[in-house]
Amino acid sequence: MKKQRSFRQVKFLFILVLAVFTAYAWASPALAAEKPIKIGILLARTGPFTSLCAGVLNGFNLSMEQAGYKAAGRTIEVISEDEGPGDPAFAMDKIRKLVESDKVDIVVGPFNSDIRLATLAYTSAKKIPSFAAVCDDESSLKFPYSYTFDQTTFQESRPLGWYAFDKLGIKTVNAIGGDWHAGRAFIDGFVHGFTKERGGKIVTEQFEPIGTTDFSSYIVAMKPADAIALMSLPGDVGAFLAQANEMGVLPKTKVLIMGQPVLPPMLKQLGPMLAGRAWGIAEYQSLYENSVNKKFVVSYQAKFGQPPLNLDGSGFVTGEVILAALQATKGDPNSEKLHEAMKALHVDTAMGKIAFTPGNPDGSGVQGVLSRFIEEVKEANGQYFWNLVYEYPAVKPVKK
Repeated sequence: MKKQRSFRQVKFLFILVLAVFTAYAWASPALAAEKPIKIGILLARTGPFTSLCAGVLNGFNLSMEQAGYKAAGRTIEVISEDEGPGDPAFAMDKIRKLVESDKVDIVVGPFNSDIRLATLAYTSAKKIPSFAAVCDDESSLKFPYSYTFDQTTFQESRPLGWYAFDKLGIKTVNAIGGDWHAGRAFIDGFVHGFTKERGGKIVTEQFEPIGTTDFSSYIVAMKPADAIALMSLPGDVGAFLAQANEMGVLPKTKVLIMGQPVLPPMLKQLGPMLAGRAWGIAEYQSLYENSVNKKFVVSYQAKFGQPPLNLDGSGFVTGEVILAALQATKGDPNSEKLHEAMKALHVDTAMGKIAFTPGNPDGSGVQGVLSRFIEEVKEANGQYFWNLVYEYPAVKPVKK
């Protein structure tokens, strides 16, 4: 009996020691480092933003691939979900799945600004850091743990207003934008830069539903002016420009374009009517002269068989910023540590050097400070292309 008791006691002690050791091991930094950092990326695979989001995802995945899906020695796991065609309820189901089932540490997206604002209320309450995949809406700045490397749509378009007034001599503008958060915010930022920060005048301001094909009523409503300021989805912008040209309006005015909706492949048709008369605010351009971008362009060309477009670059830089922030925290995705790292971050990216604003005490209001470039449609040897013509270095955001 004593031997049996002694054996049970030894067995009990062995199990107890094993349990304590296991608990300690799981809590130790060495073993914690083996657990992957999970990044949930929510971009459109259905609906009007699908083709645009494909480029963002290509760029983001390439940044992770080049890093070996690691940051500070920790493995990164990317979990991708569809934000849907524009239904907030659909996107909310996906974001809950990423946070509650997949247990992601970081979220990227959604792309659609209307949908992103809906998801930010949820992720902020959960203290999940959320990164915009492209320039963000100004309203996103009110949410803690929300980060946009590319500034907001409002802040991004201000310099185009400066350039129009200062360099092109434009004093009056007809403005037309897509009727959703980003469309209105881009126009709003341009108007702020052009009028309040310079002294120009907006003679008409109109907003069209996404998917509009007939712009004749909008064009007729425009008044005589030096230029048209324009922002919408690529298909809508293409239809507007073609109709404005047919109606004889385009040849009489300059065109100022935000959000880079006139993609290089579209210039084969639109180039002849835009060359020498259209300027835009560049988000990403493969012509950026920095070593990081040159390497990115070569690697993207090798992988996808074509140079990166603006949204491909945006996705890549999103990944670069997240990797740099995780490197600064030594691979710890804790929201507080990541937030402190973001405020102090200075990173060389394919879009140039990016720093960040310190934000507010509650963790909100953090956005990028970076150079903004003006581009112009030009022609050479029968080919039409966007060419960089002016730089506004380290543009700091202002209050709306």
